Amino acid sequence: MIKFDATKLAAVALVQSTEETRYYLNGVYFFGKLAVATDGHILTVAYDEHADNGKEGVILPVDKSAASKLKNKKAVTALFDDDLLKVYDANGNMMHVSASKRIDGTFPDFRKVVPDEFGSSLKTPFTPVVVEQITATARILKGETIGGFYLTGKDNNSPHLVRYDGSPDVFTIAMPKDWESGNKGDVPSWFELERPRIARGEEAA
Repeated sequence: MIKFDATKLAAVALVQSTEETRYYLNGVYFFGKLAVATDGHILTVAYDEHADNGKEGVILPVDKSAASKLKNKKAVTALFDDDLLKVYDANGNMMHVSASKRIDGTFPDFRKVVPDEFGSSLKTPFTPVVVEQITATARILKGETIGGFYLTGKDNNSPHLVRYDGSPDVFTIAMPKDWESGNKGDVPSWFELERPRIARGEEAA
């Protein structure tokens, strides 16, 4: 059983891939108190200090119907149980249920995409799809009013860090149109605390 904050899961699920060849990207990867997803061009990580992840290191899909319910203002908790994804409101009433069967495969080492250092870059080219996804993520996290977001990167070809107004538990790594591996940034403190544990393959505390 896995329990995670509904809004944060909606933000992460937005960047699930739909690619058939890399099927292991077609879901959300849960590692301790983290939820991660990527389509190869953009990667989003969320932290839920109240997460209850009984299964460590699993990939579970969030279909469109579930994603829509997770964005609902009344949605509070997402629960994966027995190949089902259930969405609950603050009173414990189930708002939605849909199938979510575990995806077999190995999720890529997302730590390698998260740089250790970021500078400031103002002329970095991003594809419209990436910009739209960042904007959609900001909208999910702040409701109908689109919250601000900030991009920083080492240079124009490096992965950029995206932080969202009023949402310290979610960040995104956005890949420019042409990007190369760079040195790594100023990610949230909770991720820095998790780095050593993740590197050793241990569960989050």
